[in-house]
Amino acid sequence: EAQARRAPVSFAGDYVVPGDLREVERFCRRHDAVAGDLIVDQAWTESDLTALSCIQSVGGRLVVKGTRALESLDGLSFARQDTPLAAVRLVDNAALVDLSALASMDGLRTMGLVVQGNEALTKLRELPSLVGGAQVTLTDNRSLVSVVLPDAVRRGTELAHVQITNNPSLESVSGLARVGRAGAVRLQGLPQLHEAELLVDLHTADSLDLMGLPRLDSWRLAPRLGSVERLVIEEVDGLRALPGLADLSRAGEVRIVGNERLEDISGLVVARGDHPT
Repeated sequence: EAQARRAPVSFAGDYVVPGDLREVERFCRRHDAVAGDLIVDQAWTESDLTALSCIQSVGGRLVVKGTRALESLDGLSFARQDTPLAAVRLVDNAALVDLSALASMDGLRTMGLVVQGNEALTKLRELPSLVGGAQVTLTDNRSLVSVVLPDAVRRGTELAHVQITNNPSLESVSGLARVGRAGAVRLQGLPQLHEAELLVDLHTADSLDLMGLPRLDSWRLAPRLGSVERLVIEEVDGLRALPGLADLSRAGEVRIVGNERLEDISGLVVARGDHPT
């Protein structure tokens, strides 16, 4: 009886959520936080995460992977989350369509975002803000149509990489304002993409690769880019003229290949002092 009245404490280590709701109820009587990763996997057969509403904070990653029946993240609150999540990983969830629970968590931040292989997901928005060093990967989500990525917490934030690849239904992508520097930025294998307004404050990147985007005829992607080690524009077949990069002062390798309608590359001007080249 004394133990039953004891206040819940943080669970030490990673918590892999069992499929048996009675076990989850027992966990919630004892714990209100997870010091490591919170992992929901194929054992979970509920349509939402209401049973996990007791968890007020997570010290590691939020991982939701391989679920078959999960449709939404409703139930998660993380009401006492005062540090960034190590990552949000949403991978191979067959029925997941609703991520709005993440938007209800005021001030939620993350050091990584992976959305991969979620067959039913059609839109992605209102995600946690990104902190410095974060990695962003969106890949193999076959029904995904529109993406609004989160902005960085602070102006000038550096990201490790941004990879948006192999999403065959994706039509529009925007977001990632206040990011000043990034490692690899890659948009590839997006046959329906025709709107891109992304990384509007980016000034430095290790690489910027735009490949296999046949419907993209213009973009507002990294318009303030000043320095890039590698720039690749390949098989962007709707493009007739390269959008201007007025601030570009340094470009290492530049590869412009296989763009069927491209006629004008005058937008690609690298200024060296007062002498554009």
